[in-house]
Amino acid sequence: MTTVLPTTTEPRHTAARIPALLHRIGRLDWTQARSLLTATPNTTCAWADLDGFHIADADHLPADPPHATHLWAWNEDRCLRLRIDGSHALTAALQPLHPGHHHDSADSAGGQGELVHVRLRPGTPWAAHDQQAGPLPAEAHTLTFELLELPGPTPATFVRATARRPPGHPTRTGRPTVTPARPHLRRHDHHDRTVPGHTLPDPPMTPEPPARHAPGHDNRPSPAPVHLVNLTPHPIRLVTDTGTLLTELPPSPTPARRTESTTPQPSLITPENITVPVVRLAFGPVEHLPPPAPGTAYVVSRPVADAHPDRDDLLVPAHLIRDADGNTTACRALARGTATP
Repeated sequence: MTTVLPTTTEPRHTAARIPALLHRIGRLDWTQARSLLTATPNTTCAWADLDGFHIADADHLPADPPHATHLWAWNEDRCLRLRIDGSHALTAALQPLHPGHHHDSADSAGGQGELVHVRLRPGTPWAAHDQQAGPLPAEAHTLTFELLELPGPTPATFVRATARRPPGHPTRTGRPTVTPARPHLRRHDHHDRTVPGHTLPDPPMTPEPPARHAPGHDNRPSPAPVHLVNLTPHPIRLVTDTGTLLTELPPSPTPARRTESTTPQPSLITPENITVPVVRLAFGPVEHLPPPAPGTAYVVSRPVADAHPDRDDLLVPAHLIRDADGNTTACRALARGTATP
């Protein structure tokens, strides 16, 4: 997989914070997921596969799961996010609320969802040179997209769209629309989709570009595309600060590993008279590590990188994201130079 990290010339912007109800639906098979999406009329779906970026009514979804990592859906009442995993989808729904809506704990206990606050910002377009989603036809500009970003230890981004109106044209809520930048899309949908009772706050919002790099790092593009190879036994998910997936590297069947040897040491005795064996651990050479190759970088474990501090092509996951149990779920950057002097 060739991963290019381009920069953007779009300005930085602020986002509104709005209340919403989060419904953690869970793992569904594709038949259940399609039924959920088609149960509510006027639901629109968006996903990217090898043929480009698609938008379609839920009734026109493919019979088999698309070859995509995510599928987003929306209607006038809620947004849905599906993390596609083979023939299944990890599914969640988000229902935006009126800014003055009052929600108590009894609502959550009654199955009405968990009260959360999300960052609302308009979507930004891909740069003209960005070909990651295939052809980007002009008719894609008929929709205006918004991102609803759920922060936290496991961030997630929901998406919704409305038909574009001329600047200053009143919406169903009676307030003028803003005209934020729009993502390039493969097809468009002519349905007008606004969220009843919900308006954009003043001042009019403009988008914050989804970073294709970790915040605070060098924003200059790489001089040439770099092929990333995962040499660990675990999948590597690289995400933005808002949780948008940049790339997922599959695990290696023969991961690079540093050999270990142990030497017995005197045991320890605890106050409870428990004998604890002790060994001295020594690291040996690294196995299954290819030599440097032009245009290639290898994602490896920290012990492997520490064994070769002279190699700039070895990277380790950094800025880790963990779930509630402390398990690593993704990273926001890759790091080099891990060995201490």
